[in-house]
Amino acid sequence: MTDRQSLHIPTLGNAITINANNVTIKNGIVPGFYVGINLNGSGEVVRDMLVDQNTTIGIYITGLGALVEHNQLIDTGGSTTSNSTWGIAIAGSGSTVSDNVVSGVTVTDTGGAYGIYVTGANNTARGNTVSNDALPTGGGYSIEIITY
Repeated sequence: MTDRQSLHIPTLGNAITINANNVTIKNGIVPGFYVGINLNGSGEVVRDMLVDQNTTIGIYITGLGALVEHNQLIDTGGSTTSNSTWGIAIAGSGSTVSDNVVSGVTVTDTGGAYGIYVTGANNTARGNTVSNDALPTGGGYSIEIITY
């Protein structure tokens, strides 16, 4: 068993869920949950995290002014309860997603595999690397980075 395999503990739960403003999460590992990091508030920061083998979403933030930078998201996907998968998903305005590495976002249904998905006004996505996204076995689609 490799070190990464020993980290994987599949579950339908969220590893970190916080509903508050100005939360910073940094320098950690989040392995094998349904959603790795789920934040709802303004001024959220997620930095220097390894988010590994989560089954539906690696990092999900709703709110204003989030900063998501220098994270590594590996092998997000495999859920049988969701038809789409996101490495990083941001819903809100004034957020920055920069210098992240997202690799291996997959789905098991006909939905979408999204490397980085950012929606809202005045958001910035720069310096990110998205690779090894795979189309779902039932059809569907793969999008590396989408902002709107």
